[in-house]
Amino acid sequence: MIQRQFHPAFAGLLLALLVAPALNAHVADAAPATPGASNSTASAASTPSAPPTEASTANLRPHYVPGRVSRYDIWSSRRQQVRVTFMGQSEEIDSLLETTGVVTWRVDRARADGTATCVMVIDWIAATSKVGDTEPTHNDSRKNAGDTPAMHTLLKSMAGVPITVEMAADGSVAKVTGVDAVRQRAGDDLNVPDELDFVESASDLATIIAAQDHMAVNQSFKASAAWNHELGKLNHDIQFTLTSLEDIAGIPVATVTGAAKLKLDLDQAKLPKDGPRVDVKLTRGEATTQIMFDLSRREAVGRNSSQTTVLEAKISHEGQTVTRVAEETIQSQALRIAEK
Repeated sequence: MIQRQFHPAFAGLLLALLVAPALNAHVADAAPATPGASNSTASAASTPSAPPTEASTANLRPHYVPGRVSRYDIWSSRRQQVRVTFMGQSEEIDSLLETTGVVTWRVDRARADGTATCVMVIDWIAATSKVGDTEPTHNDSRKNAGDTPAMHTLLKSMAGVPITVEMAADGSVAKVTGVDAVRQRAGDDLNVPDELDFVESASDLATIIAAQDHMAVNQSFKASAAWNHELGKLNHDIQFTLTSLEDIAGIPVATVTGAAKLKLDLDQAKLPKDGPRVDVKLTRGEATTQIMFDLSRREAVGRNSSQTTVLEAKISHEGQTVTRVAEETIQSQALRIAEK
């Protein structure tokens, strides 16, 4: 989310809400590799050639236990290269936004139908941004002031606020509440992440959205999601695949990979109302993710994600055309650092 809210210096709250201490050394050696997001729609996409046995299958759906708490160390990097061309002349500018932090995930209530009420809290979050050849700016919610007052205020407004997350049985997020408290702390002058942004963040943390309960290695399932974008909604059509089952330090771990094709649903209201004609096209959009899933607790212990988009905008005025091409790569990681 933070990666999107203050374009271009800010833009996506926790694009990277990204196992157990005993797993950390092993995760470093076999680090997951990359974003598939999703919501609550899913369907089985492939079936193993032979009927799977119970010993060779995995339940990827969450097991909600009231009082269970997990903490995640998160990191994300958003790098954008913009090239503007006009009358044969081009100019380029690069920008980078890197965020780090810690997020706590707690199960408050579990129901017989498999649904649950959970709470997500950003314990702290810090952001470093750099545009072109300028000096980088640093802002940290744990400090009293930052280099960019507006960004620092937004970070502090999000830190420590409990967001209630209603979870479906398949690991998808049904809804979130509590965002109004962030808005109140931030004030009226800031563009605060909305409920959908927090749904996206929660979807990329402890669970696998639209997960299946009886998966064999190399079996796949599909999911879909539509997340906020500066110009509308970015639709993700994802295929998740269970790629391996192994025992790491005595803990059964499933590795799940995801690949997504992205499509931009352009909101014309996001474009200038008065002025020259603007044609916008997403010429490339893809995302990948790799998740290490603790089968004993049925929650993610590590997640690595990558997303690449190329957005082309052509502005026509009085017979002249200005072309703006923005190539953006977002990488994110989440590692479980504590659990009880």
